[in-house]
Amino acid sequence: VMFYLIQRTDCEAFTLAADIDPTYAAAYAEARAAGVETLCHDCRITPEGVWLGGAVRVDIP
Repeated sequence: VMFYLIQRTDCEAFTLAADIDPTYAAAYAEARAAGVETLCHDCRITPEGVWLGGAVRVDIP
């Protein structure tokens, strides 16, 4: 499982920046083809702390 944690409160979906790091994007594609699952969550951020938020849509073709 690849787990991505978005440390922002204003995101609705997650995608890779393949234009910035095509090597990572290619390795990710190989991992997915091999059956690796992708999970993504956001954070709830307050002055008191940071907590795991809800699931975020993974928008990767």
